[in-house]
Amino acid sequence: MSVEVPVGRLDSAFVGRQRMLQELDQAIRREEGHPASVILCGLGGSGKSTVAIAAAHRAIERGAEVWWVSASTSSELHSGMRQVAYRIGSNDRELGRAWGGPESATDHLWQHLMRRTRPWLLVVDNADDPAMLAAPGHTLADGNGWLRPVQSEHGFILVTSRDSNARRWGHWWRLRTVGMLDRADSATVLQRLAGPQAGSAEDAAALGDRLGRLPLALRLAGVYLAETADNPWPGPATTYAEYQAALEDGRMSDLADQELNQMDSEGHEAHDRAVIGRTWELSLDLLEQRGMPEARPLLRLLSCFALAPFPYGVLLHPEVLRGSPLFTRIDATSLWRLLRALADLSLITLSPTQEAENSESEMVGGLLHMHPLVRDASQAQQDAADHRRDYLELCAELLERAAPTDQPLTPEDPHHWPRWEALTPHALHLMNCLIALDEPLPEATARVGGTVTRAARCQRARGLYAQAQETFEIAVRGCDGVLGQDDEITLAARHGLAAILHFCSRYDAAEAEYRQVLDSSRRALGNDHSSTLKTWHQWAYLLHERGRFDEAETEYRTLLDIRRSCQGETALGTLISRHGLGRLLTDAGRPHEAAQELRTVVEHMSQTLGEVHPMTLKARSDLARANGESGQTALAERELSATLSEQLRILHADHRDVLVTRTRIAALWLSQGRLNAAEEELRAALSAQTTALGDDHPHALITRCFLADMLRDRGDSTAAAAEYQTVLRSRQQLLGQDHPATRAALQALQQLQT
Repeated sequence: MSVEVPVGRLDSAFVGRQRMLQELDQAIRREEGHPASVILCGLGGSGKSTVAIAAAHRAIERGAEVWWVSASTSSELHSGMRQVAYRIGSNDRELGRAWGGPESATDHLWQHLMRRTRPWLLVVDNADDPAMLAAPGHTLADGNGWLRPVQSEHGFILVTSRDSNARRWGHWWRLRTVGMLDRADSATVLQRLAGPQAGSAEDAAALGDRLGRLPLALRLAGVYLAETADNPWPGPATTYAEYQAALEDGRMSDLADQELNQMDSEGHEAHDRAVIGRTWELSLDLLEQRGMPEARPLLRLLSCFALAPFPYGVLLHPEVLRGSPLFTRIDATSLWRLLRALADLSLITLSPTQEAENSESEMVGGLLHMHPLVRDASQAQQDAADHRRDYLELCAELLERAAPTDQPLTPEDPHHWPRWEALTPHALHLMNCLIALDEPLPEATARVGGTVTRAARCQRARGLYAQAQETFEIAVRGCDGVLGQDDEITLAARHGLAAILHFCSRYDAAEAEYRQVLDSSRRALGNDHSSTLKTWHQWAYLLHERGRFDEAETEYRTLLDIRRSCQGETALGTLISRHGLGRLLTDAGRPHEAAQELRTVVEHMSQTLGEVHPMTLKARSDLARANGESGQTALAERELSATLSEQLRILHADHRDVLVTRTRIAALWLSQGRLNAAEEELRAALSAQTTALGDDHPHALITRCFLADMLRDRGDSTAAAAEYQTVLRSRQQLLGQDHPATRAALQALQQLQT
């Protein structure tokens, strides 16, 4: 995601606001008497973002570092702040730890910001929901979320928001209202856009008054008049006076009266929507007169998606649109013509291709932006309300087409991540829209629910564990309520939620969820269904990790009998479960049996997946461990060294599997008395594990326990005891008092102290 300032939005039509820009310049330079944090608040369409762009552009010209982050959606906010952290020096490992691991992403970002010695400006645009910017369990005013008091003479924060309630923001902010333009400036905007043929300055000023001097409404009117100036088939208005008259007559007048009557109960926003609604309907009428009647329903359709960059190249499919009664005449050529026509009238903004010609461009295509007020007003139109269900069903079909399951857009494949990042906010928005319906749409819910679940899998693969859990929860809520808890799509979402809880070591919650999913899957799909077998395997793995070895072995062996019968001896699912059984046997103190099982797994995986596939290499590492615990230490060391060499060729050096193999090599050196080499390797592996996974992750605790063993063998009893105590406390909290690993740590500590 780009955090560059969108300076391209500034053009000759930007006028006025000079006093406000001067004050912002002084504040951004941190001149005495000016605050370090300013909120530009006001109505939608009043030009808050444009003022922020102008101020940011001036700061760039003075040599400041400037970052622009959208807070329109939670996804954009988190991705944008992550990109800011990367820009100011965070590496991939630190980002993974902060955004998906045990650390606080907000704390991490602010620690880096406060170390900057060069002037910097952070702009957060469209922050209409201050709660989105707060730390979990807090309000933004507490000052410990994404936005905080700036304790540095080099930094400044500029926010744009519709929310002008000072209590929600905090005492350190200064709120500046971006109001309507004055009469002269509003006339200038219209004249610069419409050209001299549209009428006199006084007529322009009068039309500006009629439009409430709202910058967005002025822009729409000016662009419209420029379009009609030389058109041989002009619309109902070619001059300021005619445009003003058109606002007053016929259907447009009725709409105006209807919406303006809401002002007492809804305040300025109702008036705001009414002004824009009346203004753009003339533009849509013009397109209809030009033979583009589908422009109106297309704008309505676009407004049903999230307020986030819209990847129109992958989300708009002419053949899907043509299958709807709303778009019976559309094809690829006419669709592109419609989009460009809407953009020409400033109803949308198009970026036909990505800035850089790379793989991300191919995965995402061009992006479309819509002003929040245009979107809100479009949704408020009567024809949009009348066809709301039709539009949502069409949106769901388009979303499914953009992320097809028959030609998998694999969530775990990094090459596919750019498209998933672009699709995710729209999938989540559509899911929430479907949840809010009084009468459900089962087919649309199934389509969107499946896509949301896969989007959550992508977030999990990218290390965004908190976001992945939230996304899984939305999928579960939407699918369960409409499709039922036994539906296969619901079960996939619930399985994903259980898996993310399991991955984050929230064992009690994961166990409860796995139980429910497995029971439902068996009842609805049968014992031999692939979804049932997938959850069954994870259930056995969870029992294993919780130290309930006998139960886990029973589950694994029963599962294997079914998989062998249904899928075959060498099927991947069968091999995965045999691999799980082999690891369990090693942990249960039966390494000879484990080695026999794992040897077969490695052989078949090598033939099926290849000798250097990550899953094959992981099984080789587990086999080497079993051999080592069977007394074949030389063989184990050779195998681990060879495995590590192959893993480092295809995986990141800090990948979990790489670090596990390194720990196992160090453990062998420890058993051979090679204490210096073991210590160096253990400390390096532990540092990487705690950074990527957290201090309390089971893998990190295993490595720390080996480090304690090394210190004990070296004779440093005090340091060893401290490490054992750390391991014991963490395992007691994470695994419980009776877990074999907890008891082992307690026994090692007691032996050291006797």
